[in-house]
Amino acid sequence: MGVVIIPHPHPMDPYIPPFRPAPIMRVHVCHRDIEDVAFLRAFLDTGADVTTLAPWGPYVIENQIACPLPQDSIRVGNVEAPAYDLSFSFDGEHWFYPDNLVEYQPNSQLYPGQEDILIGRDLLWQLKFCCDGPAEVFSLKDPRHC
Repeated sequence: MGVVIIPHPHPMDPYIPPFRPAPIMRVHVCHRDIEDVAFLRAFLDTGADVTTLAPWGPYVIENQIACPLPQDSIRVGNVEAPAYDLSFSFDGEHWFYPDNLVEYQPNSQLYPGQEDILIGRDLLWQLKFCCDGPAEVFSLKDPRHC
């Protein structure tokens, strides 16, 4: 289960409509070829088309698993882009194996905070997201394990 952990950026400003930041959660991550598990801070972004690792994301994983992270590539337009074959556990028990590779954008400025990975609609559409807004508690699960 996740909890929204960033405070409201403008709690007393009457000119900014009351909004809450997107959910942030800690996820277990592993690569198909490596047994060790790493932990990343994930930013859930329903406005993002694809899931991407932050510029420092692969280094966080490699630091925790103490070995190089095997890299794949995908075609984005006319360019080959680095990508990783990652699996996720959102509850520490069940593993989710996405249909696609996770993009790595080493020069990206898209990260709003210190999160290691941005989870976009390409993964979110495959999962079940439940949110209790007033309590600011949410869960993200593989529907096959609900």
